[in-house]
Amino acid sequence: MPNNSKIDEYSDLELEEFLNRSELYETEKETILKSNKKSDTYGDAIYLHKINKVKETLRDLQTYVIRFGIFFPTPIKEKFDKVILTLDTARSDHEAWQKNPNTTAQEKSWDNINKVASAQIKKIGDDIHAQLRSHGISAKE
Repeated sequence: MPNNSKIDEYSDLELEEFLNRSELYETEKETILKSNKKSDTYGDAIYLHKINKVKETLRDLQTYVIRFGIFFPTPIKEKFDKVILTLDTARSDHEAWQKNPNTTAQEKSWDNINKVASAQIKKIGDDIHAQLRSHGISAKE
């Protein structure tokens, strides 16, 4: 995806080609084409699509954990729950930041994702591998 500020530099044909490859609705594309601030209008429109994709992905992860969590060992389930909470909090913080930019809140959300969620995801992988190894060893005995 190009830098939004470059959109204002596109010729009409380049902008139309770019928008035709995007996930935007036709009405959103029309609004951008007619706008005096094309990059801002594009940024606002594409943000809504991206945040909706994040919400959908988080909902899918939550649904997966709800449906199959009963089969997870408790420590793995707790780690999934912590990852979901961290990601959902970051999403919520980002939406609030969009309405009222605050660099500190944005940085805190990214730090939480990088520190908490990433660490928990690695631990989940380690726990799953340990479970698989223990089942492999007991199956051989």
